[in-house]
Amino acid sequence: MHPLTVARFFNGLSRRELAERASVGTATVRDIERGIYEPRLSTAKRIAAVLDLPLAALWDEGDLGAERLAVLARSSLARMNPASVTADPGSGRMAVRHEPE
Repeated sequence: MHPLTVARFFNGLSRRELAERASVGTATVRDIERGIYEPRLSTAKRIAAVLDLPLAALWDEGDLGAERLAVLARSSLARMNPASVTADPGSGRMAVRHEPE
């Protein structure tokens, strides 16, 4: 799973919403997430700014490990205030559970 997908998920954005806010095409976001397109630095900076994350959190070399996933999750969750988030490092699956207010 690409870190951009994780960050987008935790920010509650669809590909279209992220693309619109970052002034890029929806296909660009899709292709980045699929790993078939490497964006220009200017594009990557706009996307990272929309997600309020450092550029390195989204485009660092290597696979998305549990530690990196936790950093992305905590950053995004600070805005969401969910009761809990779980991630299975083996499968990469995530779940966010919100408690009623």
